[in-house]
Order: sequence, then structure tokens, then C-alpha cells
Amino acid sequence: MTATSSEVYEDRLPTMAEFGGLFDSVGWPRYGTTTAAAALDGSLLGIVALADGEAVAMGRVVGDGAQFFYIQDVVVRPAYQGRGIGRQIVSRLMSAIEAMAPGPPFIGVFSTPDAVHLYRTLGLDDAFGGLTGMAGVKQPEEERRSYEQP
Repeated sequence: MTATSSEVYEDRLPTMAEFGGLFDSVGWPRYGTTTAAAALDGSLLGIVALADGEAVAMGRVVGDGAQFFYIQDVVVRPAYQGRGIGRQIVSRLMSAIEAMAPGPPFIGVFSTPDAVHLYRTLGLDDAFGGLTGMAGVKQPEEERRSYEQP
């Protein structure tokens, strides 16, 4: 099934309510309110898909705006998955990145296992030049100590 004509794509970031509602729809933990506001403010660009006036999908891009771009928070409400909406979001984000970058952009993404195929079909790969991706959440020192084993 492909995206239907009832979806409208807007080149904008989601509102705070849309952001939280889409996260809830797929069971992702929400950012705290202050963090969500800062994350949206720090985004380079975004796309929101609407159906009947309701946000059904979103994606955003973070990075330096010149060389490094990371596709972030691509979310499609479960009832709308499998229609090509996620593909449209990512494809539009990648086109916007290419238009923004002064030279060939490095585009990164962290993916759920279910979305790996989508990103690969759009030209992203997990073996770029033999690089190994790593990630972590930096905890304040006192919180790190609370996780340590006695």
C-alpha cells in the first residue's frame, strides 16, 4: 500500500502536542517538556504528515547545517504504517538536507530494527567506510554512581 492523497506533508517541525502524541502512539518514552522544547528549537528542519488535520507522522533533522546531518524521531502512527508515509518523510528530509548542504552531506540515522530496510532502500547503510556507530546517554556523575554495582 502506498501513501494516499489524503496525507498532506508540511515542511515544519511538529508542535509540542504533536511531538508527544506521536511518541505515545508508538510507545516511545517522551522527552521531558523542557528537553522536548529545546530539541525542537535545536532542529534544523522537520516534516509533519497530516491526515484529516491530525498529525499522523513526523521526522526532523539535527546537525551542523553544513556537513553533518542526522535524521531523528521519524514516527508514523501505527494505523498509518505500511502506506509509504515514512518513506515520504525520510525522502523529503534527505532532499531538504541535500538542498541545505554546501557540499556532499554526511547523513546519519539511528534505526529501530523494523525500519532498517527503509533506510537502506533510500541509500543509507550501516557499513559506511567501515565506520562503527556508537551511542550512549551521558549521565551526571551522581547518577552514574547509582548504576554501579557495589
